[in-house]
Amino acid sequence: MHPRRIITCLLALAALVNSCTDFLETDLSDRTVHLRAPSDNTTSTSLSQTFLWDTLDGAVEYQFMLVSPSFDSIATVVVRDVVPENTFEATLAPGTYQWTVLGRNSAYESQGEVFNLIVRDDSTQNLANQSLQLVAPADDALINNLSVNFLWKPLPAATRYNLQVASPDFSNSTFIQHDIHTTSDNHTLTLTEGKYRWRVRAENDFSVTFYTENSFEIDRTAPAAPTPVAPANNALVTLPVTLEWTPEPNTARDSLFVYSDSLLTTAPLVRLATTSTTYEFTDPDFDVYFWRVRSIDKAGNLSAYSTLRRFLVQR
Repeated sequence: MHPRRIITCLLALAALVNSCTDFLETDLSDRTVHLRAPSDNTTSTSLSQTFLWDTLDGAVEYQFMLVSPSFDSIATVVVRDVVPENTFEATLAPGTYQWTVLGRNSAYESQGEVFNLIVRDDSTQNLANQSLQLVAPADDALINNLSVNFLWKPLPAATRYNLQVASPDFSNSTFIQHDIHTTSDNHTLTLTEGKYRWRVRAENDFSVTFYTENSFEIDRTAPAAPTPVAPANNALVTLPVTLEWTPEPNTARDSLFVYSDSLLTTAPLVRLATTSTTYEFTDPDFDVYFWRVRSIDKAGNLSAYSTLRRFLVQR
C-alpha cells in the first residue's frame, strides 16, 4: 500500500476512536449542577462550612471552586479542587465568597450555579460550633521519619491549641505521651517507631472545639531483599527472556537493574521501577548479563539488593 494511503487510514482510525469515546460519555455541556448547602445568600458565623450539591448523572468527578469576593472580581481563589463526591468541607476566614461546582467526565463539562456566602466576623465566637481540620500527618499515614511535624488549619477565633499524641491510641490516659499547648498552627515532635493517634482542639477564653483526631504509623524497618526466581543463576537462555523475582508482601514497588559487567562499573542497561514481578528482557548486544532487584515499602524504606544473578545468551 502506498505510504500516503497508510497515513490516511491511520488518521481515519484515530478519528473513529475519538468519536467512539465521545459517544460513550454523557454530554454534560447543557446540564447544570444544582447547589444545595449552604443556600444562596447565606450569612453565617460558623467558620467551618460543609458545601453540598446534587449529583449529576454522567459526571465522574466535580470541579469545586470558591473565590472571594466574587467571580466577577476575584481577589483570592480560596479553593479550586477536583473531588469525586458531592460534598466539600472548608474552614474559612470571615469574608464574602462565591462558589460553584461543575460536573465533569473525560469528554464534557457541565454548567454550574453560583451561590453567595458571607462569613461574619465575631471575635467572641463560640468555638463549640467550629471544627478543626488536621492537615499532616494525613489520617492513616505511613512514614519513616522520626521527626514528625503536626499541622492543622488555624481558626481565627482561637488563641491557643491543645495537641495530644498517644501510642497506640487514647483508650487509656497512660498512653498519652505528649500534651502540649501552643499558639501556633503546627508543632514538631521526635518520636520512636510505632503506631500513634494524635488530636488537636482549638481554645479561647470563652470556649473550646471538640478534639479532631487522626492516626499514623512510623515504620523504619526495611523490607527483606527480593528473591530472584528465574532464570536460574548462570542459565543459558534465548531472547527474549523473562526475569522473575519474589518480593516481600508489604512491598510497594521494586527496582530492577540489568548490567553488562559483574563489577557493575558501567551504568545499568535497564533501570526500572515497577509494581510487577516480571520483566521481559530483549537486549541483544552482549553475551553475558547480570541482574538484581531491590524493594521499597509503603513507608519509603529501601531493602538491600537481591543476590546478583548471571545469565548467558545463546546465539
